[in-house]
Amino acid sequence: MKSLQEYFVLIITSFLLLVGINMATGSVLSKPEILYTEDTCGENEVYSQCQANPICQKTCNNIDNWDSVPCIQTKSCLSGCVCKVGYVRDKDQGICILENSCPRVRH
Repeated sequence: MKSLQEYFVLIITSFLLLVGINMATGSVLSKPEILYTEDTCGENEVYSQCQANPICQKTCNNIDNWDSVPCIQTKSCLSGCVCKVGYVRDKDQGICILENSCPRVRH
């Protein structure tokens, strides 16, 4: 039979292991979900529980070659604000604008 002290050490060790894993993967402690809510999304944005990976969002910079943009799936979902349908992120301003409002780069 284990002593109370052994149970205490086991509980503390398990807790520290979980904290370390969360810190290493960048989840929970470094990106608390409370920061991302429907109320914090800007104009022309919607809250998403599992689609906010910046690589997977259409922007003015990638709109012309959107079909070839590699969307890297992560093991854990990323939550946050994404542009509504028909809108894209203008990275310079950080806001969602209509697709046809993107400034065009002149070559």
